[in-house]
Amino acid sequence: ISNKVYELDASCQYEIVDGVDVEIGDETEHFSYTIEDQSNIDDIAQMAKSTGMEQSYHCDNGSCKLYSVEEITKIYMAQKMNKAHNITYNNQLKLYVKSLTEKSDVEAVEYGQELTGEYLETYSTIMEHEKKVAEAFIGA
Repeated sequence: ISNKVYELDASCQYEIVDGVDVEIGDETEHFSYTIEDQSNIDDIAQMAKSTGMEQSYHCDNGSCKLYSVEEITKIYMAQKMNKAHNITYNNQLKLYVKSLTEKSDVEAVEYGQELTGEYLETYSTIMEHEKKVAEAFIGA
């Protein structure tokens, strides 16, 4: 079980750091979400919210440019919800793995498979709350 938990944790971390694609105007831009990126987008989102002004930022392999408050908010929300999804999903999947008794069942679990039953219910409840918190922060 500990090897499977380690494997799931690594997949979760990869999915968070890999980041998200966000539609900005007519383009789809990709934003990674390393620890540094997390700090940067948090700061920029707070500045955009408090000043109502455009903020400079950059997508992966892109040059710094000005993003509107709405665009910064969109990037912020996408990253926050992706992180919340992966952490919550991973925690529920690990609880499921720990409930299994057969080695073959444990080995069959893969990151990305659908949650069911109480694990899906808990995931859904937490994600609804996370969305409300993020929206409250940005004033949606």
